Amino acid sequence: MKIAVKEVGKELQIVETSQKYRTGCAKEYTGKEDRAEYVKLNNNGTLVIAVNENGLLHEMPTNFLLATTNPKYPIQKIVGTVAFIRTKYVNPWATEIEVEDLTFEDIQLITDILSDEHQSYLQENFTDYGLGDATFFVFK
Repeated sequence: MKIAVKEVGKELQIVETSQKYRTGCAKEYTGKEDRAEYVKLNNNGTLVIAVNENGLLHEMPTNFLLATTNPKYPIQKIVGTVAFIRTKYVNPWATEIEVEDLTFEDIQLITDILSDEHQSYLQENFTDYGLGDATFFVFK
């Protein structure tokens, strides 16, 4: 399956994964020692950014900024290596969620999020919260 991976300081890469399920796929890139947390990029949760749940505590470097619906932290820093993953729609409480190929539209959305213009706009409006108590909400 095709997913996208963004390492800190590197360009976005579209890669093939042999992982069948979201959790295994995410941990391959976000770190096997910590849980992965998933930031929804669409309403039904089938397109997500997988991040290291403890990335801020581990003081991982900032990868990019993301606008969210969180009123306390409307712009959040995404740290460490992340994976953009599309999945089949299932019950959100399912333990095994199957990975699907990213679509052309998914890749365009990801490219827009990571664009220099968008990142510059977010940076101008960002207040760094350090290791803070960031809480993720869905992407704007």
